[in-house]
Amino acid sequence: MLTCREVTELAGDHLDREICTGAGLQVQLHLALCQPCRLFVHQLAKTVELVRQVEGQPPDPETECRLLKAFRPAAECQPPPLSEPLSAIPDDPDSSSSSGTAIALC
Repeated sequence: MLTCREVTELAGDHLDREICTGAGLQVQLHLALCQPCRLFVHQLAKTVELVRQVEGQPPDPETECRLLKAFRPAAECQPPPLSEPLSAIPDDPDSSSSSGTAIALC
């Protein structure tokens, strides 16, 4: 019998009916016995259905503005350029040959 991990990996193909008969039957058997996987596949099917409904529809201007304001700070946060090539930075940060270069992250 398939494991839960295997079922979640095959769930998309199962919903699209792009799975061979033997594997499809194994997925169906697992789903008949496993409530959490049934719920996962149901939620995946609902998500696909909702995405297909809104695909290609732009958000209303107010929503687009709120999203841009929310994500703009993250997009503008870029790490500073390295002062030396990565090959010059030792793998071991405690290495005595370290030049003391610190890499600042946002």
